[in-house]
Amino acid sequence: MAELKGCKAHVYTDQEVAAMVEGNKETGLMKGNLAQRRIEMQVKLDAARESGKADEVEKAEAAMAALVGKIGTAKQIDHKVNPNPNPKPKPKPS
Repeated sequence: MAELKGCKAHVYTDQEVAAMVEGNKETGLMKGNLAQRRIEMQVKLDAARESGKADEVEKAEAAMAALVGKIGTAKQIDHKVNPNPNPKPKPKPS
C-alpha cells in the first residue's frame, strides 16, 4: 500500500516528461491538431534536407508519410461521421 501512495505522490522531472513526450511522438500516441503537427513536421523535414544527412532525411520523410496517413484516416472518419456538414437548404415547394 505504501508503494501505491508513493506512486501517487511522485513528481515527474522535466527529463522524465520530455522522455515520455518524445516516446509518445514516436509511437503515434500524441493527440492534438494534426495540421499543426504537419507544419512542425515539415519544418523538421526541411531542416533535415538542408543538413544533407541522409539518415535524418529518411527518418523525417517516414515520419511525414505516417502523419499524412493519419491525416487521411482522420478525414475519412470525419466524412463517415458527418458526410455533409453544411448541406444546402432544400427549396420550399410552391
